[in-house]
Amino acid sequence: PRTSEPPVVGGRRRSDVEKEAAVQALLDSAGQAAVVKDMMRGGPERIVDIMLSQMDNVRVQADGCEALANLAHNDTQAQGDIGQCGGIHVVMRALSRHPNSSLVQEKGIA
Repeated sequence: PRTSEPPVVGGRRRSDVEKEAAVQALLDSAGQAAVVKDMMRGGPERIVDIMLSQMDNVRVQADGCEALANLAHNDTQAQGDIGQCGGIHVVMRALSRHPNSSLVQEKGIA
């Protein structure tokens, strides 16, 4: 449970700004727009599901890691939700499955 409201950025709650940044980072990935939209539709649970279904897709793994990191940033509720739906496990799998992808490695440890 949160004890205080998140800081405000440009008239919007910081957590909303960070969620929008997560969505935009994913939408910027060439050729991944449909996957990204599907990921964000269901929040962290959907991101985890898509990452698990496309473990060999480096771009999906990197984008998923980035989205989870952005959602978790300074949001203890989101951090708990991500942990409960297997987010930590799927990020660890992405890191171990793609040891030679600097993109997955960078996004997975963010």
